Amino acid sequence: MISRLTRLSGLLLLVAGFAYGQAVQTLWQKSSGSGTLPTYFSASGNTERGFAYGKVGGNDRIYVVSRNAGTFIYIYNALTGDSVGTLKTAGITGGTFAANDIEVTSDGVIYVSNLATTSATSAFKVYRYTAETDSPLVALSYTNATVPGYRLGDNFTVVGSTSDNSAQIWAAAASNDSIFVFTTSDNGATFAFSHAVGLDVNMGAAPALYPGDGGLYINSNGNSLKHYLATGVLAGTVPGGVVATGSNALRYFEIKGRKLVATHSYGTGNQNLRIADVTAGANNAKSYYVTTTLGANANANGTGDVAMRINGDTVDVYVLGTNNGMAAYRLKPAGFVTFALNTATAADTTKPTTVVQVRGSWTGWGDSSPAMTNIGGDYWTLTQLLEQGVNYEFKYFVTGATNGGWETVDNRTFNLSGDVMRPIDYFSRSGAPFTASDSIDVWFRVNMLSQESFNPAADEVHVRGSFQGWNASTPLTREGMTHFYSGQGKVPAAGAIEFKYTYTKGGSVNWESVSNRTVTVNQDTTLYWVWFNDVPYAAPVVSDTVVVTFTANLSRAIAERGFAIGDTVVVRSGYNATAKEVREKRLGRVGISTNYATTDTVVTAIGRTLNYQYYVVKNGRSTSTSASRIRRTRRRNVVAKTLSETRWRLSTRRCRTRRRGACPASAISRGSPSR
Repeated sequence: MISRLTRLSGLLLLVAGFAYGQAVQTLWQKSSGSGTLPTYFSASGNTERGFAYGKVGGNDRIYVVSRNAGTFIYIYNALTGDSVGTLKTAGITGGTFAANDIEVTSDGVIYVSNLATTSATSAFKVYRYTAETDSPLVALSYTNATVPGYRLGDNFTVVGSTSDNSAQIWAAAASNDSIFVFTTSDNGATFAFSHAVGLDVNMGAAPALYPGDGGLYINSNGNSLKHYLATGVLAGTVPGGVVATGSNALRYFEIKGRKLVATHSYGTGNQNLRIADVTAGANNAKSYYVTTTLGANANANGTGDVAMRINGDTVDVYVLGTNNGMAAYRLKPAGFVTFALNTATAADTTKPTTVVQVRGSWTGWGDSSPAMTNIGGDYWTLTQLLEQGVNYEFKYFVTGATNGGWETVDNRTFNLSGDVMRPIDYFSRSGAPFTASDSIDVWFRVNMLSQESFNPAADEVHVRGSFQGWNASTPLTREGMTHFYSGQGKVPAAGAIEFKYTYTKGGSVNWESVSNRTVTVNQDTTLYWVWFNDVPYAAPVVSDTVVVTFTANLSRAIAERGFAIGDTVVVRSGYNATAKEVREKRLGRVGISTNYATTDTVVTAIGRTLNYQYYVVKNGRSTSTSASRIRRTRRRNVVAKTLSETRWRLSTRRCRTRRRGACPASAISRGSPSR
């Protein structure tokens, strides 16, 4: 046995869309999208651009800077989103915007920056609060004589603690390659220029940065999210499919060894929080979490902010979208679980467009459960982010399958301690439908519904191919009372094989007329089901009830000793979906003549061809005697001729169309109906 899981592991995360379970919790939201936008928050003035989390005076706080009708700094309870009050702002002056962004040190000291668009003539200023009741004091006033100067203060970052002089202020220059670093030697009372870090390329508008993973993560409007070493050397770039260039503001953090970067994403349909998993490096980043939008108000400047609160194994992440509001989310230790399903054992015509779901305890078991993605043939996948340490139960659900779409096995269970790729599950089974062998095991599957001459009660279905030398065959077994036949073929070596499906009727082998089917197999697998001869079953569209008189003259059959007085003649009608169902009716002798006749009620469509076939029953055996087509005619008399020339008459009335039923097993004989 050679496992197919190896191939799947290389595909799943590439094709699966991520869905979200209990790993992320919305704490609160104050946004235009939810109808809870604070009254001071401008919906179009771009006046709220910066905010921060901090533990100040023993309290968990969120601070929001607003320039709407003045200069304000609003205080919120970070855990509940409740408004608490405001900071004093008298004395904050200078710059293009006197107050634009805000940060808090790890020991609870608040710093507020202005926006200086030309640092050569207008100082970049940072103000300090040691308590919420304080008035602001200038901690930094920085000018740079370089003409035309730098734009500083769109976003700034404060890290470290004032108590041990580890606090630093980092400010990136918009549309430039320079980052300015300021340090303190008096416990945060004042800061002075320390050094600048030069990058390989210019940043865009509203640049933001945050230290982490041995360097800095940096993003700006119009540029990709990048990871730099502390020296300014590029270490990696997050793919645009994970975080697009329409993003700014960020935070780097870790949860149980998983490295994450949270960023504000702007633009149509965004105005939200987007988190990337950079555990394997920026170049190999993958999407971790994307929140719903804060609102649809335009954010022409693409401004916003991100903050975070680390609390043991959980992290609260906050996002602000200019003109749209803010929200808080709690991230718990989580893992990606990848589900892999094979539907070869689903007794239905599952197609790549069929809705296949994982329904479980974390989805509410309902119709809104996440859908799986078909990655080819019988194989489906879905990756979800779920909280660690929780016992989960689930089942697979296939729309249209028997048992109302649900699996018939007991609830499946699992518990996460990290990322996990589940082994392949088989629908309604605890394992594969085939028995593992030393060969490459291939599960073949064909649907015989469209073959009217096929009798499931007596005929046999096989697969024959190059891997058997064509003369040998592998029998396929009927799946319950369905029209599916399946079975295990053993391929001796990896490579391309050719094959066809056949069915045996009365000792004669009926081959598919299509070209040899080909497939390359390198490991155990199931082959997606096909229609025999690639002819799909077409359900008839019928609504007319017609009374048909069938008449056959058996003189030639009697002369050729194909029929004797006392034998039985039956007629089967409705082949090739020419009626609602394939029906069988026994004919009776007309007087002492060689004519046999019967009348049957058939649901079909007036004006269309109705296919039929006569059979002779001798000593319990059925033999096809001839075949013909019959068409609608206005003649009311049936002219009995040879079997191939028989015509029929009808009387009609309208009735409601019904669905076609299954062909009765006794209605199939060795003959081939007219096509």
